[in-house]
Amino acid sequence: MKDTFSILMPAFNEGAFIYQSLSQLTQFMKTQSLDYEIIVSNDGSWDNTASEAQRASHDFGRIRYVENTENQGKGFALKNAFFVSHGTVIVFLDADLDMPPSQLSLFFSIFFKEKPDIIIGSKRHPDSILHYPLKRKIMSQGYSFLLRLMFGLPVQDTQTGMKLFKRKVLEDIFPIILCKRFAYDIEILACAHKYGYSMKALPIIIHHGQAKFKGIGLRTTRQVMQDTLAIFYRMYFRKWYQRKGLPLRYAKDSQAFSPSTQKNVFNSPELQ
Repeated sequence: MKDTFSILMPAFNEGAFIYQSLSQLTQFMKTQSLDYEIIVSNDGSWDNTASEAQRASHDFGRIRYVENTENQGKGFALKNAFFVSHGTVIVFLDADLDMPPSQLSLFFSIFFKEKPDIIIGSKRHPDSILHYPLKRKIMSQGYSFLLRLMFGLPVQDTQTGMKLFKRKVLEDIFPIILCKRFAYDIEILACAHKYGYSMKALPIIIHHGQAKFKGIGLRTTRQVMQDTLAIFYRMYFRKWYQRKGLPLRYAKDSQAFSPSTQKNVFNSPELQ
């Protein structure tokens, strides 16, 4: 069976970037000869993210849209997008312009050649090119070292917003994921590693603006650490993920996906 691709793009107050991001992504995907859909998941934005995503859907097609009625977090937004997706392969891609979508060409090439269960973009790969503040580099390296000690992950970086998964991985993992905001990447990858899924890290190019980094303050850092420690506690002390086990499916998932918290606002006519 031919693989189909669903690209999930979580967005929170990305009105200034999202039309251009979707334009670049669509132009790139048209060069790939792949069957694909793009799903924008608006996480309760209060700017013009919705209207700009709708404009892109009208102009480019193949774009679907879901909306949380209030801000819940990036992990929550990705879950919402996944549960309406159709692809056999799922791609996570941030809505900003830090990572050009053209980098996905290497992800697709490696996927078709080697068929790993998970591919992640890694800032720690020796071939990666990074343009972002020194303070963030130091924090990222320290956090990566801590995660390897805690979870024994076979990859050195988990936080980059460009990832690819076989659909079955997320069908098995998403129902037992609890983090909605900051540490959802860790929870997904730690559980996937625990269940034996294969991972491969690839180099990336990041142009990260100083203004965005200023938004990562002490409160956010503290929350990331709290969420990370909670995952460690659930995995190694409570054995919570192991007791939940596989294969769980999303049909009976939590209230996170009830009509009261999610709206499917518009779809491209091409996808009807």
